[in-house]
Formats: sequence, C-alpha cells, structure tokens
Amino acid sequence: MVGNAFGGSTTVASKQNAHRVRPAPRYGAPDAASWRRDALWPVASAALAVLVCVGTGLVPLPPSLLVLAALLVVLACLALLPLLRVWPGVLAGAGVAGICVAVGWSQGRMLALPLLALFTGHYTYLARRAAKGEVAAARNGGTALQDEVRRLASDLKNQGKLDAAFDKLVQLPVRGEVLRDLYHLGKAFERNRSFEGARGVFAHLVAHAPLYRDAGARLGRAERLAEVERQAKGPSSARPQAAGAFAAPQHLGRYEIDGELGRGSMGRVYAAHDPVIGRAVALKTLALGSEFEGAALVDARARFFREAESAGRLQHPQIVAIYDAGDEQGLSWIAMERLRGKDLSHAVQPEHWLAVPILLSIAARVADALDYAHQHQVVHRDIKPSNILYDAGTDTVKVTDFGIARITDNSKTRTGLVLGTPSFMAPEQIVGTKADGRCDIYALGVTLYQLLTGSLPLRGESMSALMHAIANEVPADVRTLRADLPESVAMVVARALHKNPGARFQTGAQMAAALREASSGMRPSADAHFGAPLDYDARTDFHKYPMADFPDTVFDSAAAPAAPHATRSRI
Repeated sequence: MVGNAFGGSTTVASKQNAHRVRPAPRYGAPDAASWRRDALWPVASAALAVLVCVGTGLVPLPPSLLVLAALLVVLACLALLPLLRVWPGVLAGAGVAGICVAVGWSQGRMLALPLLALFTGHYTYLARRAAKGEVAAARNGGTALQDEVRRLASDLKNQGKLDAAFDKLVQLPVRGEVLRDLYHLGKAFERNRSFEGARGVFAHLVAHAPLYRDAGARLGRAERLAEVERQAKGPSSARPQAAGAFAAPQHLGRYEIDGELGRGSMGRVYAAHDPVIGRAVALKTLALGSEFEGAALVDARARFFREAESAGRLQHPQIVAIYDAGDEQGLSWIAMERLRGKDLSHAVQPEHWLAVPILLSIAARVADALDYAHQHQVVHRDIKPSNILYDAGTDTVKVTDFGIARITDNSKTRTGLVLGTPSFMAPEQIVGTKADGRCDIYALGVTLYQLLTGSLPLRGESMSALMHAIANEVPADVRTLRADLPESVAMVVARALHKNPGARFQTGAQMAAALREASSGMRPSADAHFGAPLDYDARTDFHKYPMADFPDTVFDSAAAPAAPHATRSRI
C-alpha cells in the first residue's frame, strides 16, 4: 500500500493531501520565501544601477560617507516594499526621495546616486507587480474556460466516450477538481475492462499527484492487467523488431550457427555446434533490445543472466540442460542441449492425439521435473505444450524454457507480475500474486486438459473475459468433452485446476503419484495436504539429482566480453 512506504507519524490523510497546492499569500502578508523573492528584484536592480554608474565613471570614487548612508537607507526601503501595498510603497519611496533631496540641499550637493538607485529599484518592483497582476487576471479569466472543459469531459464520460473525455482533461492543470475527474475517469475505464485506458489515466494522475487516494495502487493493477492483455494478443501486437535484430548471425560466442530450428515473438532458436568439443547445441536467442530501453534493458539483461544461471544449475533427466549464456550482436542467447523429437503443441489436434497412458506418463514425468525445480526454488512460470519436448522413438520427455517467462518480464515496472501464456496462468497470477510452485501445477493441469480434449478448460471472447473466467469459473469436466476418459483422470485434472492454491496438489511429487495411480487404473488417493505451501527446503533430497556447482571457467579470448555491457557467463 502507498501508506506503508512512509515512516514517521504522518497520517494517511495528510499524505494523501500533501500534493495540494497552497494558495499564494496576499501581498500584505507574504511568507518569508515569497518576501525574499520579491525583495530581491528591486534591491538587485538598484545595486546594478550603482555598479554601472561607478564602472562608467559617472560617480567619483570614493563616495562620501553621506552617500553611502543614503544608499543603505534606499536599499532598506526597497527591501521593505514587498511588505507594503502599492500606494503605501509609492508614498514610502517618495518620502525617502524627499529626505535625500533635503539632506543633499542642506550639504550643498545633490545625492544623485541614491536617488538613481531608488528610482531604478522602485520602477522594477512596480513593473513586476503589474506583470503579476496581468498573469493573475489571465488565470482568473481562464477558470471559466477550465470549468467548461470539465463539463464537456463529464458529458463525454457519461456518453461512454472515455478516450475523448481523457483527451479533454489532459489539457487542464492537474490540480483541484481535475484530480477528482481524472480519478473517476480511470475507474470508469476499469469498469469497462479497458485496462490500457485505465493505465494511461492513472499514469497521468500519479505523475502529477503520486499520493492522491489509491491512484498508485490502481496504476499498478492496470499495468499488470494491460500487460496480460497485450501478451494474449500474441506477436502481432508486439512492437516492431529493431532492424536486423533477427538477422541470422554466423556465430554466437564460441558456437557456430548451422541453421534455424524455430522462432518466437522475441527471438529465434538456432542449431549450432561447439567447434572445440564438437557438441551439438540449440541456441535460443532473445532480442531484449527490441523490447526494452534504457534502465529497463539493463534490468532485463541482468535478470536474463540471473535466471539463466538458476536454470542452468538444474540437473534432472526431464529438464533440458543449459550449457552457456551470453549477450552480443544485440542478442541475448542461451546454449542448451539439442534434442530429438518435437514439442507437444501439435498433439492438441484430435488427429495427433497421443494415447491416454502415454499422456499420463508424460505429465507424470513433467510433474517430477517441476517437483525437483521447486525444491531448488526455481519456478517455471510458463508450462504449456510447446515447452514440453517428447521423442516417441526413445520415450524421452524434457521440459524447456525454465525462467524464460521471468527473464522477459520487467518486474520493476510491472509491479512483480510474472508473465506467462494467459490461458495457462493460475488465478493468483492474474491478480499479480507472487508465483510459487502451485502455479506450475495449475499450468500442467491446463496442459493435460488441452492434450486430452483438444480444448482449453477456460476461454473468453476477449482478454478481459478470459481473465474473468480464470478467476471465477469452474472448468467443465474433461469427460464432457471426451466421454471415454476414466473418472480417475478427471479427478486429477480437476484437482490441478482448483481455484484455491491450497486445494491443488501442493507439490509435483503429489501430482506425479496421482497420475501414475490413474494410469494404472486406480482411483487417486485422497491424502491431500491442503493449506500453505510446503517447505521445500525441509524435504529436499540433495543427493538425488543435485544442483550443479557453478564452475570456475576461464573464458577463451574469442568469447570473453570486451566491455561490461557485453556480459557473458558460463553455466
């Protein structure tokens, strides 16, 4: 919450009103800051006039003590002018001028320098007062126009023309009633489930009044939901890639490119080999520079190596091994083992359906891999058919792309939401809750549902409708779409898709055991451990598929980074 970011005894109400602009003080009683500002101009102009006269030789040096005393009196009078109204100030200036003339007459001389300073300073002060009066008059005259614009924006909002209403309000100074109008317009965008529009309104509001009501929290929520909506639209809605971002390189790091294996919205996958040891690898590239800029790009690259290292230290038979990572030629890349077979995205079509026992076996091994990763504090965040590789010839299952969803998420500007494929996201991910292993369990449930029936468990005509369905609707039983499936399989899928994370399988090991029981024709046991997530550290078996030690490797000169921005790490 916004209030939690501040210490001390300041009340929430005072924080929320801290942005309000205080009315300018009247000239008869200015505060210290405004008095110093207003007094500076006449005193400085008078001093400048004196320096010009002395510098040009119009006044002989050194001046007499009488002239110096008169100058001090004049400067004191000019400094006190902002404390007086206009006509009292004029009379005070005239009085000081009269005194200077009388004293000079009595001494038989004219005190020209003090009189010049007095005239210059007083003229400057009156000119500034006149200019301020014109500005104030213009401001008062503009109030009626602002009220008219606000009324027009209100009419447009009531007619449902929210974008047009926002175009009107952005023309006005963000203060007073305009703050309230913007806040209610943002809420109207939310009610219409136009989260991109709500994000724009609350961003404009927070930029000018960051503590206004709960605008900051609403901006964070709108950014999360708008990003999920953009993600659901796929590559067609992404920003155009930078020129040459996907030009096939000849080599990356020490690896020589052999050809292209596939492509996605942010990069391509190349077949490559290590010429030193002859190992065939797959190079997944991410064009981070086309998705992020400035500090966000620096953060994305740092997260890339951090997540690549975590994923690279996982050693499990069902997890794709990662060998190396780097960043060059505008591409961030990961070198991983090259596998036979293909992903399961084609198996969602009825003509390519896999036999149910094979699907259950694949899902059980994926659950084993997730259980191992979760024990080592690594959450996949984007389990789906295209991230599960299967080779029917050798009956090999591999899970790929650990950490990629988090690498491509700018968590600082998206308020911690970790992106994945929207249809496979758990309800708690949709609302921005921190992802844990049970989100992967939900995504595996969606994957199994789709591979068994050829259909997603929940769908919507729009992104907002899909998010509402994920958060509130219960998926149909798989047997309504495929009657030949046994009850035991339907129970496993339903439990994995439960809205409440505490009612799902709490670990991948639990789900794997249930899948194997269902595959053997047994009804899954009901020894569920509901409630808080398990303490993975307490049950980790570090002797079974341990994390690899991060090796101390001497970079070869050809692959070593030439500058800090070309970071490369060995995994």
